[in-house]
This record gives sequence, structure tokens and C-alpha cells, in this order.
Amino acid sequence: MSEAGLLALRSTASGLTSPATQADDLYELISRRIAVSRSIAITANRAPRGWYSLLRHPVVAESLLDGLINTSQQVVINGPSYRPNIRPKASITKA
Repeated sequence: MSEAGLLALRSTASGLTSPATQADDLYELISRRIAVSRSIAITANRAPRGWYSLLRHPVVAESLLDGLINTSQQVVINGPSYRPNIRPKASITKA
């Protein structure tokens, strides 16, 4: 964690935790930040209700989402993905 308190996580950071403990690890991280009034910025491609299927433990998922949702300001951005604009064009070669 930096001096400013910034901790950047990526869902693709495989190997940092096992799938069996990811929900618990995320819960612990978020709980600690909420307890000391640290800001949390989360970006996701699904609504919080869609997280339940990703988090293996229903009780941990409910507690984690309850803590996040009840202390948050949500900004929903609808629209097309920007990713097609930044992907390199696939080249088509003839054999």
C-alpha cells in the first residue's frame, strides 16, 4: 500500500489468493478499509447483485456487499464498451 493509502487490485491477479479464499480475503480487505474510514473505488462490469454468484460463500458475500452498498455512492455508466476502439485490428492473411 502506498503512503496515500492506494491499493490497486485486479481480478486477473491470479496466484495472489486461491479461489477458495478470495471472498474471505476481499471481505477482510474491505472491512478493514471501512473500519478506518478509507475510501474504496471499485469498478465492475456487473451490478452488485451479480457478485453473489462470484463469491463462493453466501454469508461472506452478503456481509461484504452489505458493507459496500450501505456506505457507497454508486455511479452507473451505460453505453458501448470502449475496448473495441483500443484493440489492435486482427489481420487477415490468405494461405
